[in-house]
Amino acid sequence: FQLTANGRVLPLGEVKMPFTSWGSIRDARGLAIAPAVPGGWIAAANYIKKIGNPPPLVFPSLDQSGPIADLEYDARRRQLAVVHGNGAFSLCGRREFATYNPIHIEDDTAIDIETSPAGYYILTRKGKVYEAGGNQAVLLHEDPDLGEGLVCDLEVPPDGAGFYLLDVFGVIHAYGGAPPV
Repeated sequence: FQLTANGRVLPLGEVKMPFTSWGSIRDARGLAIAPAVPGGWIAAANYIKKIGNPPPLVFPSLDQSGPIADLEYDARRRQLAVVHGNGAFSLCGRREFATYNPIHIEDDTAIDIETSPAGYYILTRKGKVYEAGGNQAVLLHEDPDLGEGLVCDLEVPPDGAGFYLLDVFGVIHAYGGAPPV
C-alpha cells in the first residue's frame, strides 16, 4: 500500500483494499496494516486514526511527544510501535501500552520505525539507524555519504537479517547482513 500526504491509501500491484475508504487526513505520516485483519492505522500530527477493523489496542496520550513520524504493526508481538520526530516511541498492545524516553538523536529527527529481531529500528533524517528495545537504544549505523535528507526509508528483509536503506535517488543500500539487491 502507498499512503498519500492527504491520507488516502492506494493499493499497489494486485493487493486489494482490506477496508472501505474515508475522507482525507491532513499531514498523514504513517500507515500500518494489520495482516489477515481488515484494517490498520494512519498517523497524522499527534493522533492515530483507526481505519477498517484493526485489532483493539491501548494507546497512551500521544500529544505530549510532538508529531508522530511513523508507526509499524508488529504481528509477532501483536503491538503497534509509534515513533515521534523527537525519538520518543511507544508500544501499544492489546492490554497495555509502554512509553519510552526519546532516544538521544541530538539535532536530528526520527522518520521511520521498523520491527527488528531485538526490538525496533529507528531511522533518522540524517541517515542514522538505532536499534531500540525497552529503555535502551544503540546506534547501529551512521553513513556520512547518506547524510541529512538523502535517506527516506528503512526496510527489513523477510529473514530479519540486517536492513535496507532507500535513498532519494532510488538506490537501495544493504547493511548488517542483509543480502544485496
